[in-house]
Amino acid sequence: MVEENSLPKHWQIKKLVDVCDEIFAGGDVPKNNFSLTSSERYHIPIYANGEKNKGLYGYTNIPRVNTPSLTISARGTIGYAEVRSKPFFPIVRLIVLKPNKSLDVLFLKYVIDNCNIKHTGSSIPQLTVPTVKILSIPLPPLQEQKLIVSKIEELLSDLDNGKQQLLTSQQQLKVYRQSLLKWAFEGKLSEEWRKQNPLNSYAKLLKLIQSEKERSSKETGKKLKTLAPITDTERTNLPELPKEWGWVKLGDNAFVTKLAGFEFTKYVRYKDVGDIPVIRAQNVSRYCFIPRNFLYVDREIMEKLPRSRVLGGEILMVFVGAGLGNVGIVPDKQVYFLGPNVAKIALEKQFSNKFILHFLTSKLGFDNVTGMSKATAQGSISMANIREVSVPLISIEEQNYIVQELESKLTVCDKIEETICQSLLQAETLRQSILKKAFEGKLVSLNYDSDDEFDKHEMGIAAEEEVPYKKGS
Repeated sequence: MVEENSLPKHWQIKKLVDVCDEIFAGGDVPKNNFSLTSSERYHIPIYANGEKNKGLYGYTNIPRVNTPSLTISARGTIGYAEVRSKPFFPIVRLIVLKPNKSLDVLFLKYVIDNCNIKHTGSSIPQLTVPTVKILSIPLPPLQEQKLIVSKIEELLSDLDNGKQQLLTSQQQLKVYRQSLLKWAFEGKLSEEWRKQNPLNSYAKLLKLIQSEKERSSKETGKKLKTLAPITDTERTNLPELPKEWGWVKLGDNAFVTKLAGFEFTKYVRYKDVGDIPVIRAQNVSRYCFIPRNFLYVDREIMEKLPRSRVLGGEILMVFVGAGLGNVGIVPDKQVYFLGPNVAKIALEKQFSNKFILHFLTSKLGFDNVTGMSKATAQGSISMANIREVSVPLISIEEQNYIVQELESKLTVCDKIEETICQSLLQAETLRQSILKKAFEGKLVSLNYDSDDEFDKHEMGIAAEEEVPYKKGS
């Protein structure tokens, strides 16, 4: 918070415990007086920590707080503050601040928003009542607080309207991206191209691929392995394709593998600096490879685990955890080591890696993958299930055409999204700047020693005037 000597002379620095009638943590849910829905009997809201639905947990008929107050989340979204202007019941992990007559509750809310609240605790971060009580805030006279709040809300209203327009545009861009991918993998994006470029049909492509596999098997002496054909039941769950296209299983057209758990336990030792960067789940986003925050392994470890060698051009897929189904292509000219939770998909030459990547990022492809996941706490997909994922087989020429068309359009999407993201960051920076100026006494130019002097100002804000709450729940 700002230093006192940098504030207007009539402002003070006060600890929250000195300007609140009460600061306390919520208690247990009133079990015998509780309902998930509002009714004539249970109409008092129960609030917990968290931003979803402003922390609404349920309803009771027993208000714990009857005066306008501020709640602060003590766990999870630590520091999230919300004005409660109506009677309510707070429960655990929520801290309640009941301001006294010298402090406007909306002013308090914006002060808290401007604070960099620190949490305590090591294993589970949390905010405690003692920490909140000693937090210092700048305090102008009450009526000036209300004028500052009015100015903040005027400025933030315009800012929030602009931010909402940006978020709407961002969502529309996501819808357009998926519509474009859907169009591509239904064959409509390349429909005119196919008319002008008659190529091998699906059946002919299958024969050519099988012939090449048999030839390679004879030359190498390796046994030819194939997965079970796509069943009629499986086909009913797949969309209809153009007559020149067909569905095949990914595992019949790619080498799919991962780092085994025992291999990781026995051999792998990460280093902050080393020979070979390790690809982890955090290096694979929804659409691409993210080349940062690497750990490293020694080259000799990679040589002991050749399946984990990534040479460039392979598709990566997160197969467990929050990023389940995320995919990206490994860049060329750099050797990597395949870490846990990420599968390597090395495609055979009949497929373009970018074509399959775009398919897997489409809703159709993503749903195809995640539909194979096990119903566990984290969610996971086995290598066997990744091999069973159905992908469209078309000529490599048409694949390349689709990739070219997609990337020319998606590049424009990416640039627009980048502009939107920058604008959203600028909006947040501006928001923080508004709050910072407000609590440095620079947003409203006044210089009064007390509320009495403030009341005499020609703007005519009467001391007894009550400013209605504009926000809260």
